[in-house]
Amino acid sequence: MNSEQLAKELKVPETVVESVYVSMHKTTDTARQMNCRACGFNTCEQMVAAIILDMRFKEDCAHYPCKNSQAETTNQQIADDLAAKTKELADLLAVQLKNLELCTKSINSMMILYITLSSCLGKLNRRSD
Repeated sequence: MNSEQLAKELKVPETVVESVYVSMHKTTDTARQMNCRACGFNTCEQMVAAIILDMRFKEDCAHYPCKNSQAETTNQQIADDLAAKTKELADLLAVQLKNLELCTKSINSMMILYITLSSCLGKLNRRSD
């Protein structure tokens, strides 16, 4: 029986059945038809019906904690990767800022040298006149 048929049998919208499956991390047909019976029901579909009728909780599914742990682990890995990339970018930015500071000092030194040379050339030109 698919979600639509189960929804008709329970007289609830199909979106309710789908949302229960999704909340249990059962998003594929394979996951929805696992039917391990660890929850006490013969099928995952019966378990979903019991959840909809408030007779069971999604956490009663033997595979729910496993999937939830995997999702949390994946989220932690993403957070760790993001933190590492952020640090890497911050380090690169610090190097670029240091380079910019050195370039600014060099430009300032060159401007002072140019002004000094211009002044000296001006004086030499006046003496030669």
